Amino acid sequence: MLHVDFGALDNNLRYFYKQIRPGVKKIAVVKANAYGAGSLEVCRFLSYQHIDMLAVAVIDEGIELRDAGITLPVIVLNPDPESMDLILQHHLEPEIYNEHILRKLLTQCQFSQESTVIHIKLDSGTHRLGFTLRDIPALVDVLSNQPWIKVGSIFTHLSGSDEEKFDDFTHEQAHRFDEMYEQLTAGLGYSPMRHILSSSGILRFSKYQYEGVRLGIGLYGVGIPQHPQLMPVHSLKARVLHILEIEPGESVSYSRSFITDRPRRIATVNIGYADGLPRIAGNVGCQFMLHGKLAPITGRVCMDMTMIDVSNIPEAEIGDEVIIFDKDHSIEILAKACGTIPYEIMTHLNPRIRKVYEH
Repeated sequence: MLHVDFGALDNNLRYFYKQIRPGVKKIAVVKANAYGAGSLEVCRFLSYQHIDMLAVAVIDEGIELRDAGITLPVIVLNPDPESMDLILQHHLEPEIYNEHILRKLLTQCQFSQESTVIHIKLDSGTHRLGFTLRDIPALVDVLSNQPWIKVGSIFTHLSGSDEEKFDDFTHEQAHRFDEMYEQLTAGLGYSPMRHILSSSGILRFSKYQYEGVRLGIGLYGVGIPQHPQLMPVHSLKARVLHILEIEPGESVSYSRSFITDRPRRIATVNIGYADGLPRIAGNVGCQFMLHGKLAPITGRVCMDMTMIDVSNIPEAEIGDEVIIFDKDHSIEILAKACGTIPYEIMTHLNPRIRKVYEH
């Protein structure tokens, strides 16, 4: 069961709002099912919290919001060039990152006789998607003298704004962005909104807030340990299904990956890798919380179940709630042990997990 704490989400929003200059637009990133928290419920909540725009990764995520009645502007960060008809049909606003996708959109606009707003991605050094400085003249040429497309914003992604050791490069990226922005807006004849900062950048580089900022992982209270005022929104819990006493020499889980060296009390918990618990968690010493005590995973994580050793928790019973992570037993602990980051675990949470929304 995933508990989603809207009180914590509200706290995090208020904390960020205090760090953002007046008049700066706020873009909430809700891709990957709002980082596992449930996009529809989170977006409905955000709609009442002075958020100016939403950002999703793919077109289907945007369509889901529109079908649910969400009317805020929605940026699609990684649109499929072959689906520009859906962009127009559902009044979504695509990120445009190269001339190919721009011409696909323009052709669809002409065919459908519909106009749209776009968000131009500039490559300032992350080298993932985006126009470079040498692309600007051709970009201006395509955008000039056509009535269909208006640029709503121009933006970039910073590759290391959360780490002090990359600060020099962050400043360099901002400088490159400024240079490209000036050349692009001179050609356009108007100056769209700029945004280059995500959660960590908002807190570390206020001078680059420009006209807009993107609130992503920080909204969910994860990944910014320097700011303890932020509260985790997610709490993942499961339940004990079965408890078994086993003798020395017996094995637990598949491939006999764990052999008991002494009598042990093993509890089976109703969560597995199909739910988003990393399969490797069974091999790297991860632990769940039960009755305030740590219970190590025993043997391999299965698709729908995981076994934990409760030999030192005699009060453990069938039906007990087990904490995978929460505000006290953080997701960062699980992620670090599994050699990954909280983003990956949060976005891999399966929608089949029942969600409880708390206010």
